[in-house]
Amino acid sequence: MADHPRALAEIIADMDPAEFARLKALRAADGHLLPDINDGKPWSEMDVADLKSSVAHRSSLEETATLLCRSGALFEVACKAGELGLKWQLRSPRQK
Repeated sequence: MADHPRALAEIIADMDPAEFARLKALRAADGHLLPDINDGKPWSEMDVADLKSSVAHRSSLEETATLLCRSGALFEVACKAGELGLKWQLRSPRQK
């Protein structure tokens, strides 16, 4: 993990093309999602720890955003994970 925050361009460059396409669709849908209590708020140390734990336990982006009370800002959660060097493991539909 880098000692400095990664630029959005670096995060996107490291993303799997299929995951990037999915995130673009989610970003377009963000305006249609209901806001959650922590959407747009600064990230606390506990939020970051919960994000790391959720990704490590293979929770989906949507599950992680709900856990963090940021379900109306999926793109923001994905970008924070990328900034921290975290990557979601894509799950097959049978692994739900």
